[in-house]
Amino acid sequence: MKFYLVELLIFITAKDNADKASALQAKFASFNTSTPCKNGDQACINGAFAQCVGDNNWVLQKCSGGTTCEVLPLVNKPGTSIACDSKTDADARIQAAKNACK
Repeated sequence: MKFYLVELLIFITAKDNADKASALQAKFASFNTSTPCKNGDQACINGAFAQCVGDNNWVLQKCSGGTTCEVLPLVNKPGTSIACDSKTDADARIQAAKNACK
């Protein structure tokens, strides 16, 4: 019985992480360098990795060729990460997380 409970918790976490990653990516689509931020915030802005340095000051780093800033679901614990990745790989990771226990 414990084994099934662990699988269920992994599935719930994976699906929740995928949903959060998709929601954050959609939220970031409306961001620009004028979007208010607090020191330490991270986001994707215009396909670049963005970090807020001081309040309301986004510093952007372009991703290397073939990649853009993407929000990815974490695998082993609740949450998301922001990284430069191909859109194809990011979409595959989100779909895999949504289908974790199917």
